This record gives sequence, C-alpha cells and structure tokens, in this order.
Amino acid sequence: MSQLDLLTDTVWGIFLHPRRTFREILEHPEFDRQYFWGAIAIVFLASLIDGLNVPALVDPAWMMLSLFVSFVVGFARWFFLAALAALTVTLFGAHVSRIGACLITTGWAFLPGILLAPAGCYRLVLGPYYPILSISILLWIVALEWLAIQETYKLRGMEMYCLVFAVPSLFFFAQVFWIWPFISELLKAYIS
Repeated sequence: MSQLDLLTDTVWGIFLHPRRTFREILEHPEFDRQYFWGAIAIVFLASLIDGLNVPALVDPAWMMLSLFVSFVVGFARWFFLAALAALTVTLFGAHVSRIGACLITTGWAFLPGILLAPAGCYRLVLGPYYPILSISILLWIVALEWLAIQETYKLRGMEMYCLVFAVPSLFFFAQVFWIWPFISELLKAYIS
C-alpha cells in the first residue's frame, strides 16, 4: 500500500467509518510512523485553521499571536488528552504503554477540525445560526475522541462513561492551571 493510498483511506475512513478506521490504525503497527506524522499534520492543520478562524483579527501582530497560541493550545490539548486518558485508564487495568497508539488515534480524531475553515466562510450567510454549525463540528471531534480512546484501550461502555466524566474535569483544571496565567497577562497588557 502506498503512502498516498494509506493517507486517503485513513482520511475517508475517519469521516465515514471511524470505529473501523481506528481499529485498522491499531492493527497495523508497521505504519505507526506514517500514522503518527499524519496525526501531527492533522493537529497542525486544525490548529492553524482555529487560529485563522477569528474574523476580527486584521492586525498582523495579533494574527501571529493568535496562530502561536492556537498551535500551543492545540498540541497541548492533544498531548494532555492522551496523557490524561492513559493515566485514567490505569484505573481499569489498561496498560499505559498504549499511550503512543492513543496519541495517534486521538490526533486523527481532530480531522473534522479542518472543516471549521469552510464553515467559517458561511459565518455571514448563516448569521445567528453559524454557532450551530461550528458547535456540531466540535461535537463531532469530541465523539471521535471518545471512539479513539475507546478503541485504543478496548474499554467497555461503563468504563468509558467514567473516563468521560473523569478526564474532562481533570483536563479542565489542567487547562485553567496552565493557560489562565497566560491569558491574564495578555488581558492586562491589552487593557493597560
């Protein structure tokens, strides 16, 4: 299988048959390097689109800051999600050694994030209904993250529900702890 075939099969698989595609990613360790670089590219593109999807940014300095923050937050979110999932699933007896596989599958789960760019083009047309479109894409990403973690660690339904309630709360506190001082300093600099 060529690398282009692998890429297109994975992209279409994530969109059309995510559970089966995550299983295929996990069943072919010989392609781990390609899948890992693909996951990095997906997180990079999703972060880039997130940073550019701010219509009020006209000043190049603020746009560069927005891109930088989007990259840092996007990659931190990806790594924190995989790490917190790996730490939390140890409560259910899963092996932390699957963190590499979790990084790959959760990275690919960010794929619908690239649809935020075309959705942003409809911002003026949809008016007050635009948030429904953007939130539905974000919920799609959350659902794919759920499937990615579930397939990676072979969790059953109740274990996954516990994980979903434990990880987001830990993740939220980690984000507040790490991100809030930076945002606070930005606001202070902007206000003064």
